[in-house]
Amino acid sequence: MSMSSCDVFFDAPRSLPPSLFDEHAWRAKDGLTKNVYVRVRPESGCHIRLSDGTSTNEVPLGVPFFFESELFRGTAMLRLRDVPGSQDVDGDRAYFKGRKRKFRFVVTGEFKKPTRFSDIWTGQAWDRALLQLPPHWLVELGVSVFRRIARGLRADFSSEKPMALSLLASTMQTVHAHSAEESRQLLASDEAQRQLPWFVCPTADVPEHLPQLTERLGRTQVSPRKRKTTLMNPEGMSSDLYFQPGTVYSFDAYQGVFDAHKYVLDVGAGIVVDISKHLDEQCIEVMATNGNDEYAWCFEIWHKNVLTNKNA
Repeated sequence: MSMSSCDVFFDAPRSLPPSLFDEHAWRAKDGLTKNVYVRVRPESGCHIRLSDGTSTNEVPLGVPFFFESELFRGTAMLRLRDVPGSQDVDGDRAYFKGRKRKFRFVVTGEFKKPTRFSDIWTGQAWDRALLQLPPHWLVELGVSVFRRIARGLRADFSSEKPMALSLLASTMQTVHAHSAEESRQLLASDEAQRQLPWFVCPTADVPEHLPQLTERLGRTQVSPRKRKTTLMNPEGMSSDLYFQPGTVYSFDAYQGVFDAHKYVLDVGAGIVVDISKHLDEQCIEVMATNGNDEYAWCFEIWHKNVLTNKNA
């Protein structure tokens, strides 16, 4: 069953959050205490391999890492503004300087089987109801802000299993389908992927290039905005286009609303929402899934305040 509406999914129970007493989780390599810990969601089937060949459940910050799941294999990098523990502090500083961005996730790789654009969703899906929700008008303001980033967002924050989901193909800031020759080279080794500009140069963005869509629309180029509006409907053109094995895709996601360091949402007009008080010991995820408990990727961003603010 593919997910074509805002139906509840993720019924499988999740593992416990990281313990506040776990020194591995909350201690950086330099010995400093961290307030943010990013890990693979244990049930996601994702596996990380670092450049030195070692495996880990912790997502390194600021540097590219190879990962594989049931649906996808490739290289990713996560930058979080002002979050201690990054392995590329200078790169973070260069990337965020002069920008309102607070978050950047970039990934390059291959889907393992033909997968319709309309079957891959990204966003948030929680197992338990949110606590002490802000006034309805503020919730709607937050949804409207996120809809500027994620066209076609389907959100329900008041249910027993809240969610905010949109199609991956319409949400990413840029999508780049590599040519057949580039794909062969990039699939030949992890190192070839790590040498792409957006993994090497901190300020390099992924350029927009999606020939499948431009050909369907009869154009030579389609802007990110046009892609988002064209592909946001799962019953529309998204259902006719496929991510194909053998083709390498690069996705760039960045935004200035979620601040992982403070674990707040900056929705504009001077309004900042402390989301750690509402998540009931749940977290923010960076994920892409087909809704059948199969993931392309799924990384959990935990903050100490989520584990201490439940009854605040």
